[in-house]
Amino acid sequence: MAKTLIEIRAETSQYQQAMRQAAAEMKNLTAQHSLAAAQAKLSGSAQDALRARVTELTSKIDVQKGIVQQNGQQYDNLKQKLELQKTAHDQLKTKVEAAKKAYEDSAKATGEDSEETQKLKAEYEKLSSQLSTSESQITKTETAITKQEAAVNQSKAALTEMEAELKNVNAELARAPFDEYAAKAEKVGGTLTSVGQKLLPLSTGIAGLGVAAVKTTADFDSEMSKVSAISGATGTDLDKLRGKAREMGAKTKFSASEAAQGMQYMAMAGWKTSDMLDGIEGIMNLAAASGEDLATTSDIVTDALTAFGLTAKDSGHFADILAAASSNANTKAMDDWRLRSRKHRHDYHQVHQPICQKHAGLPEIHPPAEG
Repeated sequence: MAKTLIEIRAETSQYQQAMRQAAAEMKNLTAQHSLAAAQAKLSGSAQDALRARVTELTSKIDVQKGIVQQNGQQYDNLKQKLELQKTAHDQLKTKVEAAKKAYEDSAKATGEDSEETQKLKAEYEKLSSQLSTSESQITKTETAITKQEAAVNQSKAALTEMEAELKNVNAELARAPFDEYAAKAEKVGGTLTSVGQKLLPLSTGIAGLGVAAVKTTADFDSEMSKVSAISGATGTDLDKLRGKAREMGAKTKFSASEAAQGMQYMAMAGWKTSDMLDGIEGIMNLAAASGEDLATTSDIVTDALTAFGLTAKDSGHFADILAAASSNANTKAMDDWRLRSRKHRHDYHQVHQPICQKHAGLPEIHPPAEG
């Protein structure tokens, strides 16, 4: 539906208010980042400062996207306003021409000084004045459109710059542990070399350990970057997942990188941060008991839970049952389960029968009742 000039003026007022609010929010975000950066410099690390910058840029990008949208809408409103003004101007121009003709005809018929002619002259002059004002308004709107187009382009360019900077800061944050370990390894190697040639074998061995530590950290960061990309977890949520993966790497036979690989399958199954934090331990215990690799186990469990209408919170109980079956069966329960669950998933999901020895060689587990 076409808008009226009154509606467009109201939306322009709303646009101006939205721009003021956006500017204030940007200023507030800058102040918050300055405080966070100062705190990181005093008591944190380079990574803390980078994380603070990521948080700031992420928030500012959200605000900037709103600015781009508002600028685009205002540009469209101005274009509609110009069309309405031009339509009204054409109509007014027709009235002026008609008024002029009526005035001139009256002057010829009754004389310039007759009462009728004077009335028609006043009407003609009034409409001519309105036409002049209309022309001025059109010129102003055309100028406003040119400025608004520039505002749209500038806001889009600013958004692109923010997104590029965020990408660079995230890359720098991902490299930070590698650079830190590399610097430490280089320092250790240099110190040992200065002791003397007779300690060269020792220096070489320690340097080798340093390189291994750097590679392990880089691998872990790479796997966690994949978790972030798949799940969308950033900031505090990603920190929690990193901490959980490291915890599982320390307390199980699997590495932190392998735990991160398991999280990737969970994320692909639609699991949120809280789901992964709750479910990873049971899945890792199942992988250890069954002899399967962690990625495969994660894939099987998440696929099976989905098939039987269960949720992530059921993963611990589900994993315990599979682990018991794996330790008690003569056959490889995980392979048997994968084939049987896929064969029967439709029937089970529809009628909610228990998963039992009849179909999978396992103790019973019941999906939650409907309703």
